[in-house]
Amino acid sequence: MSRILQWSLVLGLGILLQGSAPGRGADSPTDMEGSRASSRTDVVRDPTAPSSKILERLGATLRNASAAPVGDASRVKAAPAAKIPEIRLKAIVFSDVDHGTAILEVNGRTVTLKLSRPQGSNPAEASTRSPSGFTQGGIYFTVEDFSEDSIKLRLSSDNSVLIVQ
Repeated sequence: MSRILQWSLVLGLGILLQGSAPGRGADSPTDMEGSRASSRTDVVRDPTAPSSKILERLGATLRNASAAPVGDASRVKAAPAAKIPEIRLKAIVFSDVDHGTAILEVNGRTVTLKLSRPQGSNPAEASTRSPSGFTQGGIYFTVEDFSEDSIKLRLSSDNSVLIVQ
C-alpha cells in the first residue's frame, strides 16, 4: 500500500476515535458501561411501581385536594353510605324459563318477588314494564336478572349490583 493511503487511513481512524471520545458519542465504552449499570438498577426496581417524581406529584395533588373548604361548604357533611341489609335466597320457583317467584329473607323478614323477563327484543317494552323489587333500610332493590340459583338486584342508593345466592 502506498504511504499516502496508509496515512489517510490512520488519520481517518484518529478522527473517528476522537469523535467517540467519552462524553461525545453514544457508542463510547463509558456510555456502554453506564447503560449496563442503569439496566442493572432497572432490574432491581419494580417496573410497575411509580417513580419518585410521580409519587411527589400525587402527594402534592392529594394535599391540595384535601384542603379544608372555606365558608359554608365546610359545614356541609357527606351523607353516610346506606347499610346494605343481609339478604338470603330461600327459594326460586319457575313457572317457565322467563317467569317465576323468589322468596328472600331480608334481615329476618320474608320478601316475595315476582320474576319475569321482558318478551321480545323491543327495548321499549323492557323499560315500560314495572320492575319487581322491595325497599329495605331506605334502599330500593329492583330485580335486574335471575337464574336458577341466583338473583341480580340493582340498588337505588348507588346504582350498584348485588348478586344474591
